[in-house]
Parts: sequence; C-alpha cells; structure tokens
Amino acid sequence: MTKSVLFIDAFCGEGSGSYVVSRDLAKGLPEFGWRVLTTSHAEGPGGRALDIVRTAIARRRDYALAHISVYSGRAFLWAEMAAQAVMRTAHPFVLTLHGGRLPEFAASWPGRVRRLLGAARAVTCPSLYLRGEMASYCDHILEFPNPLNLG
Repeated sequence: MTKSVLFIDAFCGEGSGSYVVSRDLAKGLPEFGWRVLTTSHAEGPGGRALDIVRTAIARRRDYALAHISVYSGRAFLWAEMAAQAVMRTAHPFVLTLHGGRLPEFAASWPGRVRRLLGAARAVTCPSLYLRGEMASYCDHILEFPNPLNLG
C-alpha cells in the first residue's frame, strides 16, 4: 500500500513570504514514496472552509492520514471543521500547533481546544514555549522544531 497523506493548511499564499512547514513536507515526502495531497489553496475564508471539508471527504480514498495545522482565531474553526471532516472518513489525523496567540485563544476557549487536541492521534508543535503553554490542554504534545533550510 502506498503511504499517503493529506496536508490541511493555508497553501494559498505560496509567494507571501510566510513560512508554512507543511509546504516543505508536502514537497519533500514524495521523494520517500509518499503520495501527498494538499488543501486549501482557496483565498477567501468561505472558500477555504468549503475546500477543506470537500477535499477531506471527496478525496478520502486518496489518503490514509491527515495532517492539520492549528492556528488561533478564525483559523481554529477551520481546524475544527477539518478534524470533523477527517473523522467522518475514519482516517487518523495529526495536529501541529502554530502561532504565538494560540495560548491566549486556548485560555478563552478551553473546551474547544481540549476537544480538538484530544481527538488527534498525535499533537505536535515547533517550540518548547508553545508546548509548555498548551500542556494544560493536552499532556502528550511532541515538540519538533521547524527545520532551517540553509541550502
């Protein structure tokens, strides 16, 4: 069976200068035999939400695992919607936490944050700071620092 993953993140602004680790993973994993799908490439918030849910459900036979990036604010709702859609397919998913405002968001919405993190097969983050700040919402967060590409 081919290894396959769906990356759910903001793939729309590839020339924006903002770093999205999912982009690097999506580009690199095929070299190791992985089939990779990405969503969302939509610009607007409504289009992005629709694209995420539609891709997760309609392409369920094209992936075995989903990776969902989690940010604060409106983007947190997109992560919740993505997780619900992936759960409907019975595929496992992994979350990666991002953003300095996520701890503040979690303090305002602790139940939502605990439910989302608790539903994931694994939860990762790029920093010890974020891991420490989010530990009260999930006790099994793994830290994987963002890699530096110096080439």
